[in-house]
Amino acid sequence: MSSLNSVSYSTLTTEINNVLNSGALTKITLHSDNLGTIMIDSDGNNIENKIIRKIDYTHPQFDSDSNQVANGFTIITFNDDTFLKFIDNEDTVWFSLTAVPIPTRFFNNISPIQTTTSVETNNE
Repeated sequence: MSSLNSVSYSTLTTEINNVLNSGALTKITLHSDNLGTIMIDSDGNNIENKIIRKIDYTHPQFDSDSNQVANGFTIITFNDDTFLKFIDNEDTVWFSLTAVPIPTRFFNNISPIQTTTSVETNNE
């Protein structure tokens, strides 16, 4: 289990890419602490072994009027259209990834595509 914030964001994407490049799907479980307490998504469901659709990260923004910095944040959207948003330096999120092999599918009773060449002749 690893902590997730703006510093470890690149670690998460690297780990996900490694799983995808191995030919598997990536499932993620998110925890609110290092003891393994499961977090809940925008619909109140446990975030446990969910497939990630996308991850968006917004960098911290400096407000020149107030001279303050708004923390960066991450939004993870899952394949069931639920999401979790967490803010750097405010929310603590721990994650664990699981690689799920993509099943190989075979299609039976399908003959190979046959190509034919047709030649037109012009008989005059």
